[in-house]
Amino acid sequence: MEGTFENVLKASSDITKHTTTTTTTTTTTTTTTTTTTTTTTTTTTAAVAVVGGGGEGAVTAVAIVVVVIVIVVVVEAAEAATTAAAVVVVAIVVVVVVVVELVVVVVVVVVVVVVEVVVLVVVVVVVVVVVEVVVVVVVVVVVVEVVVVVVVEVVVVVVVVVVVVVVVVVVVVVVVVVVVVVVVVIVVEVVVVSTSSSSSSSSSRSSSSRSSSSSCSSSSSSSSSSSSSSSSSSSSSSSSCCSSSSISSSSNSSSSNY
Repeated sequence: MEGTFENVLKASSDITKHTTTTTTTTTTTTTTTTTTTTTTTTTTTAAVAVVGGGGEGAVTAVAIVVVVIVIVVVVEAAEAATTAAAVVVVAIVVVVVVVVELVVVVVVVVVVVVVEVVVLVVVVVVVVVVVEVVVVVVVVVVVVEVVVVVVVEVVVVVVVVVVVVVVVVVVVVVVVVVVVVVVVVIVVEVVVVSTSSSSSSSSSRSSSSRSSSSSCSSSSSSSSSSSSSSSSSSSSSSSSCCSSSSISSSSNSSSSNY
């Protein structure tokens, strides 16, 4: 037994000596995650020949080698599974990063589009407001021009009417003055002519009265010589010549009859 145990120890020592461990480090770098995967590969080379002794020792050594190989295989499988899990995790992380980047790009594009639309809308609204303000200013200017033109026309019409009225008043005053002057001249001429006629007529009457008076007087004197009552007739005959003569004649005849 002691020899067998020593052979097992020796075989284990040989297995250890013939076991090569290879460590591979893989570094995967993505945009946001760095994953380091360490793979350990153990290669075991065992020579049954090193196991000396009887058959039991050889079987025990082979069993130990098989167990070691199984352990190594299990460890390698576990490492492979870990590596696969790490790859899956890395893939998931990559997918998540890509999705996040796509989402960020989409969000950025949407935000840019929304901002551009808002800017366009604001620019259009500002342009429309500016155009409306310009139109209102133009309309106000046109209305002011129209009002000014109307006011100027009204002032011109009022001035023309006032000038016409003043001219008409002046013409009427001149006509009235001319008419008054003409009337005054006519009246003065009529008065002058009337005064001249009256004076001439009075002079003629005076002459006629004188001549008639002298004849009446002579007639009276003859009457008074005829009778005393006829003298009263002759004194009343001085008012009119014809009447005096007739009275005088009548007196004479009556005197004669008496």
